[in-house]
Amino acid sequence: MRRIALPVRILSAVNLREHWATKRRREAIALRAIVPCLNVVARELGSTCPLPVVTFTRIGPRDLDKHDNLRHAFKFVADAVAKAFGEDDSMMTFRYDQRRAIPGDEVVRGFGLVITFQAEGKVM
Repeated sequence: MRRIALPVRILSAVNLREHWATKRRREAIALRAIVPCLNVVARELGSTCPLPVVTFTRIGPRDLDKHDNLRHAFKFVADAVAKAFGEDDSMMTFRYDQRRAIPGDEVVRGFGLVITFQAEGKVM
C-alpha cells in the first residue's frame, strides 16, 4: 500500500456559487501540489502491478454528503490520478472516504487530502 498525505483543501463545488474560472484556478492550485507526487507513485507502481484501487480521504472540519458532494469534490483529482497512470478514469477503481480533522493531521486550515494506492487483494 502506498499513501500520500497532502495539505490540500478539497471542496465540493456542487453547491458553491462561483464563476467557472474561479473554480478552475482553485483546482489548478491544488493540482500543483498533487501532480508531482502522483507522477512519482505512478512511475514506481506502474510497471510492478495492475492498476491500483485508489482511495481518496478528505480531511475537513465537517463532512460532505457521501452520495454526491464527496465524489464530485474529488473529480479533478481522480482525473489527475488516471492521467498519471496513463488511463481513462473510467478504467480505474476509486473509493471515497472522509474524516474530521484532528490535531496533528497534515492539514491547511482544517483541510487535507490522503490518497491511498492498493492492489486489489494485495499489499504493495
